[in-house]
Amino acid sequence: QKVEPYVSGAPFKAKPDYRYYAERIAQTASRITEVFGWSEKDLMMGNQQSTLFSFGGGGGGEPRSRKPKPKVKSLDDFLRRLYIQRNLRRLCGTLCSANGNVPRGESVKVIQMSEETQETRPVNGRSMYRYIAEAWEVPSKSYLKELNYERRIMWRKEENFCRIERPTRLDRARALGYRAKQGYVMVRARVRKGSFRKRAIVTGRRAKRKGINQITVGKSLQRMAEERTAKRYPNLEVLNSYWVGADGQQEWYEVILVDPAHPVIKADKKINWICDSVHKNRVYRGKTSAGKKGRGMRHTGKGAEKARPSVRANNRRIK
Repeated sequence: QKVEPYVSGAPFKAKPDYRYYAERIAQTASRITEVFGWSEKDLMMGNQQSTLFSFGGGGGGEPRSRKPKPKVKSLDDFLRRLYIQRNLRRLCGTLCSANGNVPRGESVKVIQMSEETQETRPVNGRSMYRYIAEAWEVPSKSYLKELNYERRIMWRKEENFCRIERPTRLDRARALGYRAKQGYVMVRARVRKGSFRKRAIVTGRRAKRKGINQITVGKSLQRMAEERTAKRYPNLEVLNSYWVGADGQQEWYEVILVDPAHPVIKADKKINWICDSVHKNRVYRGKTSAGKKGRGMRHTGKGAEKARPSVRANNRRIK
């Protein structure tokens, strides 16, 4: 085939090879029409059928009338009209699915060969969010390695809490409740890494009373990022958050916040529960996804008897 470049603003004068597309589609369509005795050659010639089981002049059936024949239109003419209407891609997808070659992202195609037989083609495709999630499973082994390296250089120059226009990980943001509508706010928060260990005691007490080795931090860095973000934006409620990057000294999380006073949020039945005063300051009570994980709410049954009603209620025995 001959390829013609497309220049923005300049008229596109090149004409497509209609004959090439006609032969390709006739080859695919003949696999369906061969049940009725219509071959690929018949489709290309554009013969008109006289009855349901008689194509052109051949075959049995009722005698043909002697009325003047209408103008014969071939498949080539039909495709030229289809190209003008910009429906060529849709027709190719339907015919390819009937041939068994279902492109990715195509829906199920049901083709009725006759009243007795019916063939169904399965869905063979994944959503866009699945490809994003696979890339973020191990960012150092995907195309995100160089991209995140450049991002961290810019993030180090920003403030600890920076409002952003759109989420970096669209799959995680939507899974955690984010929607691209008014009332939702995205903030990228930065927290310094470390387990907040105490410094070694030099003098003044016995070694067994120094209290360093078995003392661990009670909250994750993600929960700290959520709580600090809530303090920075007191009129918003934290919905959830997710990890976006880290280096040797700090980690970055993107926090999803919701404005409970916004009329769009109040009118949305899926999120207006957060407008109730019961959910005020929910992030400080461990009601987010990261908070429930830190409180042990993801486990039930044996081994999690002391997690409920709370860790403090059971004298922190679950820890």
